[in-house]
Amino acid sequence: MVRYNSKFDDFIEWVKREMGMMGLTHEDVARHGCSRTLVTTTLGKKHNPGEKFFLAVAGALKVSLDEIYARAGITSTSISDAELDIIAKKVADLEPEERETAEQFIDFLKAQRKPKKKKAQDDQDLIDKVERLTIEQRRKLIEAGDTLATIRRIKKSDETQPDNQHPSPVVQSRLL
Repeated sequence: MVRYNSKFDDFIEWVKREMGMMGLTHEDVARHGCSRTLVTTTLGKKHNPGEKFFLAVAGALKVSLDEIYARAGITSTSISDAELDIIAKKVADLEPEERETAEQFIDFLKAQRKPKKKKAQDDQDLIDKVERLTIEQRRKLIEAGDTLATIRRIKKSDETQPDNQHPSPVVQSRLL
């Protein structure tokens, strides 16, 4: 048996708090795709959470699977074999007309996504942003070797910084 990994402690405690606030039992969570025993052993930190548990918790707490992964400290959210198996079983239980409706709904959801910008446009946006950087931020760029990754990192930090944090033109000229 695999030993419990304590890196999931915060996630497990969050799940317990959320369940408590919503008045959910282990059985309520299990109804969303796993056994009550799995819920009990996972919340009791005797078993590491896995795909079935993540899916069941997402369904019970009415949150996205992406949020569950993020809270559990899992960065990859690509669809797993376990998820595909669960989806396939659910689809197999549908009548032919219902399958067609499900497929149309999936197409509808995909159509609602924001279109992604082309890479060239993203790079131009970054270049435009760099032109508006403070002197200190530009120095950091130069020290870091002026890589695209550094530009993106500075762009993100600049977006989170209030406008009043940028030095005035007089202060900027003294930094040179």
